[in-house]
Amino acid sequence: MKKLILLFALLVFAFGFGQNSDTFNFDDIRKLSSAKLFKKFCFENEFVNVESSDFNLLYAKGYNSDKDKANIWAYYYNNTDTFSMQFSRKYNGSANQSFQNILNQVKKLCKFYDFYNYIGTEYICYSCTNSSYKGKIGFFRDKEGTDTIRTFDF
Repeated sequence: MKKLILLFALLVFAFGFGQNSDTFNFDDIRKLSSAKLFKKFCFENEFVNVESSDFNLLYAKGYNSDKDKANIWAYYYNNTDTFSMQFSRKYNGSANQSFQNILNQVKKLCKFYDFYNYIGTEYICYSCTNSSYKGKIGFFRDKEGTDTIRTFDF
């Protein structure tokens, strides 16, 4: 009986406390079809509002106001109802866990659409029928240590 209780306690710890609450995935962002839902997502995932205007919203996670740096920058574009997120890579060059989670889920759940050149940056884009945002979702990895997810309204 003691072994059973110990095993149960270990399972509770591993699955309850062991999960990284600092990450999110495609299920969290595929519903972002309005500024209101974007702001709700940001609040629930510990982003802070850095700047808001009639044109866009800017939120940051892990924001350092002294250095104007963040682990994740999240933008919502009011005129197109699209959004983008820029993820800083870890010191060893590996991707942010949320970026990797979203990319892996999109590759499984969505259909490859095409490559799209947006202001000199080539994104790999997917069509996701199970999402409520407009258009396609694109991914880009730059050589400077940032990975980007962006939705496009086409």
